[in-house]
Amino acid sequence: MLQRRDFCRRVTTATLGYCAVGPLVSWANDRLTSTTQQTIPIIDTHQHLWDLQRQKLPWLENAAQVLRRSYVTQDYLQATQGLNIVKAVYMEVDLAPADHLAEVDLITQLCKSPDEPTVAAVVGGRPGSEGFADYVRTIARNPYVKGVRQVLHRATTPTGYCLSEPFVRSMRLLGELGLSFDICLRTNELSDAVKLADQCRD
Repeated sequence: MLQRRDFCRRVTTATLGYCAVGPLVSWANDRLTSTTQQTIPIIDTHQHLWDLQRQKLPWLENAAQVLRRSYVTQDYLQATQGLNIVKAVYMEVDLAPADHLAEVDLITQLCKSPDEPTVAAVVGGRPGSEGFADYVRTIARNPYVKGVRQVLHRATTPTGYCLSEPFVRSMRLLGELGLSFDICLRTNELSDAVKLADQCRD
């Protein structure tokens, strides 16, 4: 029997290395008994969904072929079948900025439905950009939106970007509004995350 501590360590490693649900679920299915799968309630805090009929994901142009299709709730439920997923928190998927409000609307619809596992969301945003303050004040009124994320490990993102004054101001505004920020950096810039947190203690 796989021990809980070992399971948590391996899941954390797998999640950090690869976000797609399929390989992780396959690994878990192979190692956990059916009784354990059915009795341990799971809250999935990093659920990726996208609908290419309604959204644009520019990064998919250079992504693996397996990712170049829609992944909607039905796909998620099929991939997690047999696991006791009781709730899920949607995590933004690096949409084109023009689609950010549409993303919020789409995920809000899912969260409102009693038939969906999705109950909350961390949505996309561009801290430090013109218009971010108005955008985030609007989405802060949505009870399902709990935070914002921006992928900062793009080749086009300059080193130290998250420490620029406009970005820091945006972080402080998120704090004032009670929203989180999920920081997604290159590994050699993790110290920047610490510096950013030091500047945004409140």
